[in-house]
This record gives sequence, C-alpha cells and structure tokens, in this order.
Amino acid sequence: MSRPARAERDLWGHAELRAGVVLLDYLETLDGQSLDREQGVVPALAAEVEAGWRRAFGRLALRFAGGSVDYSGQVQDPNDPGSAIAGVWAHGQSIATQLEAHLQGGALVDPAHRVGVFAGAGLRQWQRSIQSTTVNGYPVAGLNETYGWWELELGARVAILADARDDWEVEAAAVQTVAPRIQVSYQGSNLTLDLGARLGWRAGTTFRHEFAPPLFVVAGLWGEGYRFGASAPKPVGGGLEILEPDSRTFRFGLELGVGARF
Repeated sequence: MSRPARAERDLWGHAELRAGVVLLDYLETLDGQSLDREQGVVPALAAEVEAGWRRAFGRLALRFAGGSVDYSGQVQDPNDPGSAIAGVWAHGQSIATQLEAHLQGGALVDPAHRVGVFAGAGLRQWQRSIQSTTVNGYPVAGLNETYGWWELELGARVAILADARDDWEVEAAAVQTVAPRIQVSYQGSNLTLDLGARLGWRAGTTFRHEFAPPLFVVAGLWGEGYRFGASAPKPVGGGLEILEPDSRTFRFGLELGVGARF
C-alpha cells in the first residue's frame, strides 16, 4: 500500500531515530596565531519528530555526540611564562561531550509542497575535558571547559524527490549564536566568561525510503560551522588575568536510522 503524496494530505509527519558519527574540527586563535586544536571522529545519536498540517510544519530535533578526540595546544603557564615548556606544543587527548536541541516552525510555499522556509531556536552545551599529559618529561595539567549558548536560525529546504515511497530533501540555514558563555575549571578555580556571538551556518541532506509502510530507513549527511569571539580578560588573583580566545568549529555528520510516518 503506497501513501499519497504530501501535497495531497492535510496531516503528515514522521518520527525517527538515527545513529552515526560526527567529525569535529575545533581551533583557537589569538592575534592570528593558533593556540590549540581538537580533531577527531565521535559517535552520535539523534532523534527527530516532525509534524505538518497542510502547508505549516514543526520539527523537534535532538542530538548527542561524545568521545575522545586528538588535542594539541601550546603550553600556557601564567604563573611562570618563562618556564622551559611555555609555548611548546603539547599533544594528548580531550573528551568531547556535545548536546543540542532544536525547535523549528515553517511553511511550505509552493503548490507542490516541495519548498519550505523555516525559523527556529536551539540550545547547545559542549564540554571539553582536556586530559593531563607531559611535554619533554614535564607534566602538563588538564582542564575542563563547558560551552553553553542559544541559537536562532533562518533557513529553507527543498524536496528533490517526494513520491509514494521516497523523500530526498536538502536544506540550509543561517545560524546566529546568542549569549555564548564558557565555564572554565582549572587547578581548583572556576570562572565564567562571556564570549562574542557570531553568525554561523548549517546545511544537510536527508533521504528516506519507505520499506514496510509506515516504516522507513533514513540516511542523513550534514555540516555546520560557527565561531565565538574572544572574552574580556578576567582577573584570577595575584595580578593575573585569564581570557578565552577567538575560536571556530566545524562539524560534519553522517547518520543512518529508522523511523515511521504518520
């Protein structure tokens, strides 16, 4: 039994669960010079529910990604800037834990119901747990950082294919970070720093094939990029200050899963 095309239905929607991997590439810079970098591939789990009534639709999407990534960064010791390893690059591991939730609403704007525009809001948290390591035999302490921010997004999507069994969509959105902050835990000190909000992007494509109505398999490929501006310096005692430098992040994901239409 095939389903009618979306343009012929008043109520339509789906729920799905995906598993996959996320490629993470994070870089911090100060005055144009690289300070530290994290790169790696971590497992991910995502869930999505979308429902539409005639031309209007809403979507709730959740994603968790986490695991160990490669870390490299310049050793910075504010207590002893002239130490033997200050400025030397350390190599080790960092544990990345990333959570996100997005809520969108939009409308289909063409008679065939294939072109949609949407706006939405999201909430993110990213914990970086940089592990302790050694450089030239000297111990280098790790630290924990937790980023948190809101997002506002505006985008469009196009159904390249939409028949009785298959859907193939592409979408892209401009994403504005809102109120980004970072909490830093280092050698017993806990600080909260306000970061600069910047404009980012997100794009992806999704293919769904209905194999046993209403069940379908789904494959998704997506990418995104965002930046944070440097924080203002914050005193930490003893005449010392700490700041979070400029940073940029790219993430690319590949996910496979199953779902059901309604």
